[in-house]
Amino acid sequence: MVMPQPPYSPDFAPCESFLFQKLKLAVKGHHFEFTEDIQRNVTQVLNDIPQGVFQECYKQRHVCAGTRDVL
Repeated sequence: MVMPQPPYSPDFAPCESFLFQKLKLAVKGHHFEFTEDIQRNVTQVLNDIPQGVFQECYKQRHVCAGTRDVL
């Protein structure tokens, strides 16, 4: 018997999906020779995302979760 996979995981927040998409696009098609190169590339991608984008994403997460906490 095959169980259908849910369309989302409650443990996987939309913000995480947003970040993984950004990181995936940044490394897709690249061959990194050293782990440090991957770390440097990913760190740069994360640093390039404006702080307001992070805040808005987490604000939306709290609204969806029904909490009033805002970072």
